[in-house]
Amino acid sequence: MLTVDPVERANADYSIKHPWLRKHNGARPQYSPLDFSNEVITPITEQKSINEMRN
Repeated sequence: MLTVDPVERANADYSIKHPWLRKHNGARPQYSPLDFSNEVITPITEQKSINEMRN
């Protein structure tokens, strides 16, 4: 029987349920669903300031 890393399994399940949050392959490290929930909860104003800093 194959053993699957729990984090890897969680990432796969999350990608299937939320395809719009799929990562670009190799672009960024793997995230757990908890990391995604933190990103989603981040206020839009905070997101904008982060984007401005990147530019």
